[in-house]
Amino acid sequence: MESKSEKQLNCEVVFDPQKLVEDIEKQTRKIVEINYEKDVLMKSLEEQNTSLNNYAHMVSHDLKSPIRNVYSLVTWVCEDHKAQLGETGEANFELIFQNLKKMDSLIDGILRHATIDSLEDEIREVDLNKLIQEIENTVYIPENVKLLIDDELPVLNTSKYRIEQLFKNLITNAVSATEHKEDGTVVIDARQDRNKWLFSISDNGKGIPAHHQKGIFDMFKKLENDANATGIGLALVKKIVNYYKGDIWLSSEEGKGTTFFFTIQTKW
Repeated sequence: MESKSEKQLNCEVVFDPQKLVEDIEKQTRKIVEINYEKDVLMKSLEEQNTSLNNYAHMVSHDLKSPIRNVYSLVTWVCEDHKAQLGETGEANFELIFQNLKKMDSLIDGILRHATIDSLEDEIREVDLNKLIQEIENTVYIPENVKLLIDDELPVLNTSKYRIEQLFKNLITNAVSATEHKEDGTVVIDARQDRNKWLFSISDNGKGIPAHHQKGIFDMFKKLENDANATGIGLALVKKIVNYYKGDIWLSSEEGKGTTFFFTIQTKW
């Protein structure tokens, strides 16, 4: 058994102040190098995001202009030769108009998705109760569908455009899922959980089959073969929730309805 003096001697032999100082210096240099690399990567990422936003705006402008020109030309041709078209010809022209409108919506959707997290918008108090009322007045909701708020919604300090896009896309999806029912309902609920708000938007519509739920927030993922759908809405929703440092998920059963849950940090 070692004596007390022997233990102290062994401790003194193991502990090397000079080596400790050298190790600290090495770790400090590594931390400085890592921070420098992080700053370089962040600057590169910012530059790439700026380039992406500029590219998205440029592509949007360059594509929208010819689409408008084609729409105008097709309209003139349709009006000039309407008497000779017949039912089949008019139906074909209507398909052309529908596809041009879809292309226009697709370009708008891609542009919103590309720029939504870098948008410079005024931070203000947004009363979600009033915002939902505004959305209800601007989107199509058939008489057989009721939009309900289960309880008082909060007032958030945020960008109105982002939060409006978030709720509008989810509400529009819920209305589309319930418009075939005689008593369609869409219910919005919110409750505070520590440093975040938990929201839910529920409907009693057709529900989402399990095999369609995987990758539902991916770009261009469509739940069904809807000619007017772009497949960007839920991808945009996901990106906005990520901006607010939140999470989004769903619970759905085919034939019984769907609930989308998402969280928003009170500070981000």
